[in-house]
Amino acid sequence: MVYVGELTAAEASESAETESFQVKVSISNLNIRVGPGTGSATGWGLLKAYQSGRNGRISLEFCERT
Repeated sequence: MVYVGELTAAEASESAETESFQVKVSISNLNIRVGPGTGSATGWGLLKAYQSGRNGRISLEFCERT
């Protein structure tokens, strides 16, 4: 699941109003960052991990909504 918006990881885990959706990654080596970077034409999504403290941000430029 990917969450979009300006929420921090802690806020997103507590908010029921956060939009979430599944994505298919279109490249084989998508970077997962600690925080949102710059230069993504389509924005950044929060990728929630199963392990605590392992959430990251991905560029939605290389993802398509499924």
